Order: sequence, then C-alpha cells, then structure tokens
Amino acid sequence: EYRSLQANANWEKDDHLVRKVCQTASHIASIHMNEKSRQSLTKARFVVRGVIQTVRAVRPEDSALPKEFSQMETLLKSITEKLKENEDE
Repeated sequence: EYRSLQANANWEKDDHLVRKVCQTASHIASIHMNEKSRQSLTKARFVVRGVIQTVRAVRPEDSALPKEFSQMETLLKSITEKLKENEDE
C-alpha cells in the first residue's frame, strides 16, 4: 500500500494522500520499532524521514499540512532518540 500510494503523481500536494502515506508509513515504522533492534530502528527512521523530506521538498513552508504530517515529525524524533539510547547500550 505504501509504494502504491507514493506511485501517485504529486501525492505530496494532495492532503488526503499525504494523510494516507503518513498513516501507512507510521504503521510500517511501528512494526520496525517493535523489533527494537538497531537495524529495525534504522529502517523505521529511513521510512519516516523519506516521507518528511519528500513532502518538505514540495511544500517547504506550508503550515496547513495535515496533523498526520506533524505526527510523523514527532515519530522521527522518537525514533532518533531510541537509536541514540541503543548506541549508549
């Protein structure tokens, strides 16, 4: 579903598709985060960061992005913190 949603041309400009991509990417990231290994956390970060960067490249100053997008930014911070904690162990 994630790849098929991103295959839509200009999905980054469509709030409905941005919501769907964010929800799907969050689900994928949560699966990786449950595994708790450094490799899984890195995969989660890769997916989340990719969505954020793609949307920000097209809509850099758009303050009207769906709330799911800001939740992705929060999720990225959480994943990054978990990776740092994993480093310290």
